[in-house]
Amino acid sequence: MRRLLLAVLAISSTAFMAGCGRPKPAPLQPEEVANFQDLYAQNCQGCHGEKGGFGPAPHISDPLYLKLASRESIRKVITEGRRGTPMPVFSAALGGPLSDKQIDVLVDGIETTWGKPVDLHGAALPPYSEADSIAAGLQPGDPERGHNTYLMFCAHCHGTGMGKSPRGAIANPAYLALVSNQSLRTTAIIGRSDLGMPDWRSRIPNHTMSNQEISDVVAWLASQRPAYSSVPTVIASLPAPATATAAKEPKP
Repeated sequence: MRRLLLAVLAISSTAFMAGCGRPKPAPLQPEEVANFQDLYAQNCQGCHGEKGGFGPAPHISDPLYLKLASRESIRKVITEGRRGTPMPVFSAALGGPLSDKQIDVLVDGIETTWGKPVDLHGAALPPYSEADSIAAGLQPGDPERGHNTYLMFCAHCHGTGMGKSPRGAIANPAYLALVSNQSLRTTAIIGRSDLGMPDWRSRIPNHTMSNQEISDVVAWLASQRPAYSSVPTVIASLPAPATATAAKEPKP
């Protein structure tokens, strides 16, 4: 019995010493994380959802979003955030938590994980931003026209004001105080397929929302933003026409 006990103690001691000789690797420091899934879970999931959707922030795993937004625009918003909204700066150079390489990992991961071919069935994808729309020759958004456009395309789901509505009162100042014009425009174009909201082609039968109508409805919503909001309210405008400077005639 004594020999058996000694043998058990010897085996236990050997196993314990072997375990001590293999220390667990130290956990990665935040700046050392280089895996897309980890970076996304730590920095994006809380707002954009576990799989890029079903969160309060835009549905970034929607292939239609990834067709609309360029790689450069996605990287820019991750790097710089959106002023006045819950989307923070992520670039370490600007005070955020991520290095340039980590931001590249996020951009690459978003594209490769969720980017898929999109069949628009012959429809032309609207310009991503209002600046792009104006560059394409369209007029800036007009709030007055936009109100009528909102009533036509949006009110049946989102209501006419701040009251209860099937899909949320997006004209509520408390909501508009937190969301950028670009986010409103993006949602107006791609909808929220994760939440059952159709894209710009399918809001009402036989009437695709035009580029101008998209700009107009965003302009009207922006005009409803409360004064206390820190979200920039500037709507893109046409460049001022060049004025010819009259040549001064030489004095006689």
